[in-house]
Amino acid sequence: FLIILRVLFPLTTPIYAILGGVAGFIFMWLMAWYGKKRFKQEALGGGDIKLYAIIGVVLEIHLVFMSLFFAALIGLFIGKAVIKRMNPIPFVPFIYLGSILAYVFGPSLLELYLGLL
Repeated sequence: FLIILRVLFPLTTPIYAILGGVAGFIFMWLMAWYGKKRFKQEALGGGDIKLYAIIGVVLEIHLVFMSLFFAALIGLFIGKAVIKRMNPIPFVPFIYLGSILAYVFGPSLLELYLGLL
C-alpha cells in the first residue's frame, strides 16, 4: 500500500525514498547490534528495525532521522518522567508519534533551519 501511495503521490524523487528506507533500516540495525554487544541482551526489536525501513520509504531520507530524533525524545520523556519503572517499554508508540511529527512539521522545520544557514 505504501509503495503504491509513494508512486501515486511522490514527495520528491524515488531515489530519496529508497535512500530513506535503506538509511532507516541500516541505522536501526546498527543500533540494535551495538545495544546487543554493549548490554549483552536485545536492546531493540527486529520489528522496530523493519518499521523504520518502511518509515524511511514514506518520509524519505531527509525526514527519517528527524522522525527518529522525535521518537527518542518523546520516549525519553515518557519513559523517565511519566512511567518511572525499570521494565522495558515498547518503542513503537514513540516511533509512531515521532513519524507523525516529522511528517507534519518536518518540512517546515527543515526549511526554517536551512534558512538560518
